[in-house]
Amino acid sequence: MARIAVVQVRAWLEPTKLKHPDAMLPALLDHAETEVLARVSSVYDITTWVDATTTPPLIQTIISKMYAGWFYDIAYSEDVGANENTWAQRILQNAEMLIVGIVDGSITIPTVGPSTIAQPMFYPNDNSSIQDPRDNQGYDTSLGPNKFSINQVF
Repeated sequence: MARIAVVQVRAWLEPTKLKHPDAMLPALLDHAETEVLARVSSVYDITTWVDATTTPPLIQTIISKMYAGWFYDIAYSEDVGANENTWAQRILQNAEMLIVGIVDGSITIPTVGPSTIAQPMFYPNDNSSIQDPRDNQGYDTSLGPNKFSINQVF
């Protein structure tokens, strides 16, 4: 299910120069959504963003800009050369700026909190290095008796 609507793409297209059809180009939309979501997934949990109602508006805007920029480039691909499509490049650069800002933390998605990054899980840890890790407080009981302690006198 699409995360954006045609009307959101048309907002970035000049109607006298290029009119978007009533239906999205599925492959182009899939690529735009995949790229945007893959890049912001390092900061946000995107698993719940499955359609237009669950995807945050800022992410929809970025996907719309990327799709519209690529749509312009496809439509005018034969006119490439000295006259590069500057509008397509401008909206693609703006989408890129938003993605980079989200990833580096300078831009936050309103109403969505960043994913909490878990602490690294490795052994030994603080619980295994306490004075007596064998006590009954849920610490690692597989250690057996103490072999060494910082408080021991030799």
